[in-house]
Amino acid sequence: MWNGFVAEPEVLRAAGARAHQVTDELRAFDSHSITMASADVGHDGLARTIDTFTTQWQASVDGFVEEGHGKGDKLISCAAEYEAVDQANASAIGAILAILTDQNG
Repeated sequence: MWNGFVAEPEVLRAAGARAHQVTDELRAFDSHSITMASADVGHDGLARTIDTFTTQWQASVDGFVEEGHGKGDKLISCAAEYEAVDQANASAIGAILAILTDQNG
């Protein structure tokens, strides 16, 4: 029994697609539209604090979207690479079996 690493390309591809879906949904939400007037919160100091927080939050969301989309791309790319390696290995084994069959045939 082999307890080694197993990759499932379809699972990797689905995870990559889900990462793209989440980041696309975050892109569609305009986090930059969140504003706070000092009259809405009571005084300028609190409004500035909220503004600073939302600016930092927006930068974090933007970074998450960029990195998350890139991770999705990598997962999809990994799935394709695993499939290519599996196909190459299957072809190599097929060629060896053909040689052995010809030698014993």
